[in-house]
Amino acid sequence: MMSSVPESGLQVSGGEDLKPNPYKRARRACDQCSVSRTKCDGQRPCQRCKGMSISCEYERQLKKRGKGSELYPAKPKTRRTKSNGNSSGHSNGGDSTGEGAGSAANSGGGQHGPASLQPNHQGPDPSQAHSQGLQHTAQQSQPRHQSFVGSYDGYTLGPQSNSTASPGNSSASDYKQEFFAVQNHHMGSPNEPIITESAFNSPRWINLNTPFPTELFTTGFDTKERQSMSSNLSYPVLNSIAPQLSFADPQLISDLMEVYFSNTVYGVAPIIRRSSLLSMTNPRQCSPALLYSFLLVSAHASDHPKMKATPSTRETIIQRLTELVLHNIRPMHDLSSRGTLDDVIACIHLGIVTSASEFKGESMKWWNMAYSLARVLKLNVENDQLDEEQREEQRRTWWLLFLADRHLSLCYNLPLSLDESECLDLYVPLDETAWVGDEPLLPPEADSSRRKGPPFEIYSTGLFGMYLPFMVLLGRILQIHFITLNPHIEHQEQLIALHKQSFFSKLERMEKSVEEYMRDATQPSIYVLTWKEYCRMYIHIFHILAQGHWDPITLMDQIPTLLKDQEFGESVKHSILAAKCLERVLAVDPDLRLIPYFFGIQLLLTGVTLLCIADHLDKEMSQELRYACEVVVRAHEVCIVTLNTEYQRNFRSILRGAIQAFVFPELADALDERRSRRREVLALYRWGAGRTGLAI
Repeated sequence: MMSSVPESGLQVSGGEDLKPNPYKRARRACDQCSVSRTKCDGQRPCQRCKGMSISCEYERQLKKRGKGSELYPAKPKTRRTKSNGNSSGHSNGGDSTGEGAGSAANSGGGQHGPASLQPNHQGPDPSQAHSQGLQHTAQQSQPRHQSFVGSYDGYTLGPQSNSTASPGNSSASDYKQEFFAVQNHHMGSPNEPIITESAFNSPRWINLNTPFPTELFTTGFDTKERQSMSSNLSYPVLNSIAPQLSFADPQLISDLMEVYFSNTVYGVAPIIRRSSLLSMTNPRQCSPALLYSFLLVSAHASDHPKMKATPSTRETIIQRLTELVLHNIRPMHDLSSRGTLDDVIACIHLGIVTSASEFKGESMKWWNMAYSLARVLKLNVENDQLDEEQREEQRRTWWLLFLADRHLSLCYNLPLSLDESECLDLYVPLDETAWVGDEPLLPPEADSSRRKGPPFEIYSTGLFGMYLPFMVLLGRILQIHFITLNPHIEHQEQLIALHKQSFFSKLERMEKSVEEYMRDATQPSIYVLTWKEYCRMYIHIFHILAQGHWDPITLMDQIPTLLKDQEFGESVKHSILAAKCLERVLAVDPDLRLIPYFFGIQLLLTGVTLLCIADHLDKEMSQELRYACEVVVRAHEVCIVTLNTEYQRNFRSILRGAIQAFVFPELADALDERRSRRREVLALYRWGAGRTGLAI
């Protein structure tokens, strides 16, 4: 099987001997070499994989060649071997070089999973054997958990190509239609679908036009290899999914679990307790979907050397982990499943990595699924029947969805999905220090300092203690914004004035709570001081957002009139003060790694006011205003390095161009042309009625 043996002494019908090929060619290349289209020696492991310290597998399905083209009929040839002297005719198209690929693929019979999700194939499905092998292995290797593996036979998760469909993906469109019907029936009313067919036009990493769509779930390795994989993993919690992780080095998998708790770019908040998940004696029981999603988030953020072994290593690992997550989220495949907390967190992870990519609008299908599952599971209701750690996991999951809802609404100009009234009786998350530690947790009823409902004041450090109160206030700003966009609301001006009055009183109360918390903190750490600078900056940013000048094109058109307006003058003043606070933030957090996932959009909307003024005044703008623009440009450049997104690259370029005329007067001749280009780029990001913000 490793290398072919040349057929010696072959004769054609004329009696001439065919000399054996002097070069030996491996009958089959390993999976890594096949994907990289690199020469492989066919050994186990091959020299290339061994030299690069990466996993060497032979799990690809062997397939027969397709039928030859009728335009070029093959010429019949006759072969006769010395052993039997018989000649046989070959049909056009030739035989496959694989060892029994067809019989092996077609030997698996029967389907599993919900009957409503099964595609109606016209012929035998070559992926059935692999799907059966996965379910059998999952049941053997995960005795503590109910099987989370549903039927996924022959489904292609990304858009189909224009080529002729194979039996494995011929019913992909049927699957998608049934999947939408399942989701909309299970999660909500038919009039408000959670997942639409357009949502399947996913970003590059989630299209999964991958070289191994069906081979991914193959479990064709022996018991010794499975035991070796499990024994090499550092954390027992990973043992249940070890058979499906053979495509990556065990040490890399273990390191990715640690990266999840140390990286803040994608891991926005520790919902699961580290000491519980990575325990060596009694780890938290997790569904496969959740474990794969941990690894997926870390695979996007990790700088591990083995993630850079080849140009395609990171993408390959991300594609495989993404398919594994999708395959194991139970509500996607099982009509009777209400889902679990693990499914909600897995959807959150998918939403995070998608919205942090260039295809931000595609993330909403995962966030909407997470919102719906959270409501079905009643994560916003205190459950006394659970132990305190499970209760805290539910609280943190709901509050993370709550603040993410405000963030996404600001990003994509969407109405809020989660209302404050839904969580009035839910305790706020535990103090970050207590959660990160490994001490037993006290119930909130025994702690008089724990409060219920949305917080309007700073009460602790971290994302929940300091950032969540600002997101509660952001929800009030968004209410004002959507009232402004709706001209049919009666007494609109009076209503907006009342909302603004209430908002500014709460913002003043928030500012006092920040100073009081910092005054009470004894010997604050760098981490606490960094949060203090962020909070002071957010006070000014929220003053700017409350004025409602978000849409850059509308602001550019109105800027000559607005410069005479007193309220807009307050926005300009807070923009300059926010830039000064931003400079102090850069001094304590040079890489802007504290909350990069949330920070970009607020930085953008802060700079819109400065950009429009700089574009209008050009060479006449003050030194103070120019310096504020330069600080915002520098912050965008740092953000691009930390979490690279297209809208930040575009905004940095146009803001830099707006202040160039002040620095380089000789460029004034091309002023009109540069303004036209700026408007063209800014027109992509609109926050007016019916616009979609960053979701271009």
